Amino acid sequence: MASHASGTVASHGRNIQLVEAGPDGLPATAIAERLGIPANTLSFHVKALSQADLLSARHEGRFIYYSANFTRMNDLVDFLTDNCCGGRPCTTAARSTRQTSGASS
Repeated sequence: MASHASGTVASHGRNIQLVEAGPDGLPATAIAERLGIPANTLSFHVKALSQADLLSARHEGRFIYYSANFTRMNDLVDFLTDNCCGGRPCTTAARSTRQTSGASS
């Protein structure tokens, strides 16, 4: 499950803007405009991120708002951090980067 999610993030990383949008998310039209991509291309990325459970959708009127699934993303970051060095202890630099990132959240 984590490997599917990590592959999805790598392939669809431009959509990480949803993290910056917070739990309220963004309407699909705003995401497409910000990324400068057509709606059908956005749909492809949204589908992949949704299948990996990294994205949530809610309907408000005629709009669909997408937001990052922060719990799932945190689980993915934890998995990648725990397994980043193939079972060997991580270097100090890798650990301090993770700790710094976590402290600012």
